[in-house]
Amino acid sequence: MKNPLVVALFLSVACFAARAQISGPCGETSNQAKVGCTLSTLYGASGHLPVYQGGVPAAGDSGFDFVPNPTALDATLGTELTTLPLTAPGSGFVYQFDKASGLEVRSTQSLGPILAERGDTIGKHKLFAAFAYEYFKFNSENGISMKSLNGVLQHEQDNPPEAEDSDLVTTNDAIDLKIHEFTAFATFGLTDRIDVSAVIPFLNVRMGAYSTATIYNVSQPLVHAFCPSPTLAAPCTTMNFSNFREATGIGDAVFRLKARVWGGERTKLAAGIDFRAPTGDELNFRGSGTYGVRPFAALSFSKNRFAPHANIGFQANGDSILAGSLAAGTKAHLPNEFTYSAGTDIGVTHNFTIAADWLGEHLIDGYSLQKSTCSETYPPSGGAVSSTCIQGSAATGSGTLTFPEDVTLRSGYNVDDLAVGAKLSPAKNLIITVNGLFKLDDAGLRATVVPLAGIGYTF
Repeated sequence: MKNPLVVALFLSVACFAARAQISGPCGETSNQAKVGCTLSTLYGASGHLPVYQGGVPAAGDSGFDFVPNPTALDATLGTELTTLPLTAPGSGFVYQFDKASGLEVRSTQSLGPILAERGDTIGKHKLFAAFAYEYFKFNSENGISMKSLNGVLQHEQDNPPEAEDSDLVTTNDAIDLKIHEFTAFATFGLTDRIDVSAVIPFLNVRMGAYSTATIYNVSQPLVHAFCPSPTLAAPCTTMNFSNFREATGIGDAVFRLKARVWGGERTKLAAGIDFRAPTGDELNFRGSGTYGVRPFAALSFSKNRFAPHANIGFQANGDSILAGSLAAGTKAHLPNEFTYSAGTDIGVTHNFTIAADWLGEHLIDGYSLQKSTCSETYPPSGGAVSSTCIQGSAATGSGTLTFPEDVTLRSGYNVDDLAVGAKLSPAKNLIITVNGLFKLDDAGLRATVVPLAGIGYTF
């Protein structure tokens, strides 16, 4: 099951770059302390870099000189947080009606998978209640270290163009993003074949942003500086910035209907549907900001101790500000995704199970970050600057300089993980779960390993 966390933390490294002024939700004072506004307010509540020119704030025809590129780092981070995995709410003890005894009896030796689903249902009028904890420390996006991000901030283009338009600011940036996820869930068997479940996540989201900004005065020496006095410009062309936000509260609730639709004693096929309600605060990266629906199917087979299983599903989402622009307050479609998994659980004993699963998802038109460069030759032809970023040589010469820059793309990509864990039942109807989720590739917003611990009881 996929967790409703967030859908667009990735508005691009250029979001580190200042903006003429903050607009949209992050422009409101009441929202500036929220996690989703960490990047928007990195350089201060006004949102623009404190750059001076001639002893006064550097402002041009339509605002402050250095404005960000319209890219999507916030959108990338936010959208990918909606795909965090949750413990399967229906896993644990499974009961079926025994005609000979007239009682509900346990039908499998295995205690079931941990993050995947099986084709069984829990059993008529059985209630499984559980609590789980997961810890996410994100360290890369599409293989790029979250501690090594690069941005290039262009000077505002004057009308008519001026030589100073070729000046620029480069940024070396880092993001520290951690999430503690506490999940309460319950499954109830309406009949011997139909379950209903509810999953309520509680999230503690912590995000720090750090940036070292360097001014490149390409057109002439000491035009722009971080110091008001021009005489102090030379030692004031580099400045460090940092920002930290934290939020705790409920995430998006998920409600499930699951039915066993086919099978016999060993093979079972279940079909179900998840409905995600936008109960979390998307501006704090605790919710998606939109409704979601995920139909799915789960096929499982059990014989003695072995119980292989496979899942497939499709997550359909609505429009959210997380996939659009927090700066402008506009919404866009939260990427849909295919979900798939395959694995097995093995009942080593009647009270101890080990489980392993390959878990994957394919994001459709999702956000991802990519290493790139940008360059421009100075002096520009006709005094105009038209390249994608401002580059140049010393004021007295000409030439081309190239700087690293991370850019955000939208495309389809796969995210795959390996889940390995165990379940122990130390007492009747009680289950203790431990699991580790290990990344198999670099696509998307990733943590190297995600630990999980949980406890549940069947009534």
